[in-house]
Amino acid sequence: LALAGVADSLRNDHDFTLAAVSIDGRGLAVAAHHLRCNKEIVLAAVRTCGDALMHADEAARADKEIVLKAVELHGPALQFASAELCNDHEVVLAAVQTWGPSLQHASTELRASRDLVLAAVRQDGLALTFVEESLLDDKD
Repeated sequence: LALAGVADSLRNDHDFTLAAVSIDGRGLAVAAHHLRCNKEIVLAAVRTCGDALMHADEAARADKEIVLKAVELHGPALQFASAELCNDHEVVLAAVQTWGPSLQHASTELRASRDLVLAAVRQDGLALTFVEESLLDDKD
C-alpha cells in the first residue's frame, strides 16, 4: 500500500494521496476519510484496483462513473456499489462481462434479466447459480 506507514499529514494531503492511489488504489484504505469521498481520488484508486471501491465513502459508491470504472476492472467490486447502482443495467452488465458471478450482487430484478444473465453465463457458467428462478424455466 503506497500510503501505509506515512505520516498523517501526508495521508491528509490531496496531491500526495492522489499520486499514491494512482500507483496503488489499495492505498485508499488508509487515506484520510475526507479524501475517500473525493471523486478525483476515488476514480484514480479504482482505475488501478477495482476493489478500492470498498474503501470509498458511501457517496462515491453511489457515483455511477466511479462504480463503472471499478467493475470494468474488477467485476466483483459490484458488491460495494450502492443498491441503486446494483439495479442499474449498464453497471451490472459491465460487472458481469468482467466476472459473470458478479450477477449475485445485482438486484433481484436484474438477476431475472435475460440479456444480463446470458452475458454473465457467457463469461462464467457459475453465474447460473445466481439467476432468478423464474428465468431458469426459459428454454431459450
